[in-house]
Parts: sequence; C-alpha cells; structure tokens
Amino acid sequence: WVNFKVFAILPLTFVFTMSQFPLIKKYQIEE
Repeated sequence: WVNFKVFAILPLTFVFTMSQFPLIKKYQIEE
C-alpha cells in the first residue's frame, strides 16, 4: 500500500511541477 502511494504521488507531483513551471518562469522574467 505504501509502495502504491509512492508510485501514485511521484507522477502527480511531476505533472503538478510541470504545470507550475511556466508560471514560475513568468514571475522570474517579470522581476
């Protein structure tokens, strides 16, 4: 069960990071 949670959270975290990446770059450019 713990193994499943790890394998479920990793891709979700990766997708979440990729979706936030353009916003982070935009804020860095504005500064």
